Amino acid sequence: LVYGYVAGLPALVWVGMKYMGVPINLTALWCLYGYSMVPFIPAVMLCTTPIEAIDWLVMIAAFGLSIAVLLRNVWPLLMEHAQPNQTKWAAGVMLA
Repeated sequence: LVYGYVAGLPALVWVGMKYMGVPINLTALWCLYGYSMVPFIPAVMLCTTPIEAIDWLVMIAAFGLSIAVLLRNVWPLLMEHAQPNQTKWAAGVMLA
């Protein structure tokens, strides 16, 4: 599951962005998706608490940070090169 997310989803986003005319490198997307997984490292360590609600909150925070890293780095390119109606599609794919 993790390998599919880190390898497969960036390739899918790359194909979509190439279709929309956004100049982005596949290797850069792989690196970006890999670095976006960093918040999950401390989150997993914090999930050793016996309180399940805290575990959920920690994982939701890690997910939010991961999405923030992705959008912060890709959104400017997308807004510069894609059409306005295409940005919603691309943001939806990145959030998947």
